[in-house]
Amino acid sequence: MKQNSLTKDKTKELLFYLSFMGIAVLQFVVFYVIVNANSFALAFTEYSSDEFGNQISSFVGFKNFKTIYTELFTLEMFELMWENSFLFYAVSLLGGTVFSLAFSYYIYKQCIFANFFKIMLYLPHIVTTMVIAIIYREFSNRVLPDFLGELFNVQLRA
Repeated sequence: MKQNSLTKDKTKELLFYLSFMGIAVLQFVVFYVIVNANSFALAFTEYSSDEFGNQISSFVGFKNFKTIYTELFTLEMFELMWENSFLFYAVSLLGGTVFSLAFSYYIYKQCIFANFFKIMLYLPHIVTTMVIAIIYREFSNRVLPDFLGELFNVQLRA
């Protein structure tokens, strides 16, 4: 009789563990595997519509890739893309670095409102961390035990 209750307890624990892992695996499959497989399939598909407005999809092979390399990467367009990319990189690198160094030096020298700026710079990180910790605590102590306790008809420790 004791052996039978021990087996039931182990079975309930195993079901509890599998429910946790099942949710994680299901999320991985739905939000990573299926989305990436669909994106891969869409790369080889062309859409058109008939006279009634219905969409028709057809497999076109590497035609989409050929279109990208022949139409998008023309010499004029390619030069413009490189020019814009380097301009954005230079402005963000130089401007961001100069601003960061100046602001850091201002805080280092303890000028007026330096402590206020320190707090303001770290406040988003602190608040976000606290909110995530509180949500996790409340979810794991209240919602999850009640839900899984009702689902498996067991009393769970919080």
